[in-house]
Amino acid sequence: MIGIAREQSLPEISRFLTQHNYTYPLAADPHREAYKQFAALGIPRSYVVSPDGIILFQSVGYDPKEFDSMIQMIAKELARLGVH
Repeated sequence: MIGIAREQSLPEISRFLTQHNYTYPLAADPHREAYKQFAALGIPRSYVVSPDGIILFQSVGYDPKEFDSMIQMIAKELARLGVH
C-alpha cells in the first residue's frame, strides 16, 4: 500500500506521518503529476493493482460497503498468489 499526497511536499508528509503515527509509505505529488494520470476530480481514490499492472479495483470517495469490497478483493488476490 502506498498513499499519494496530492499537492503536499515531502516535509509536509513527514510531519503528517509523525503527528498521526502512520507507518505506511506516503509519496509526495506536489504538482499533481500522479493524480493527473488517474483522475480529474475526486479524492480519496483507491486502486488495487495486480503484480502485472492490471487495475483490479478502483473507487472514488469513501463508502464502507465499497471499502469492504476492496478488502475482500485484496484477500482474494493474495490467496490466489499464495500470500498469507
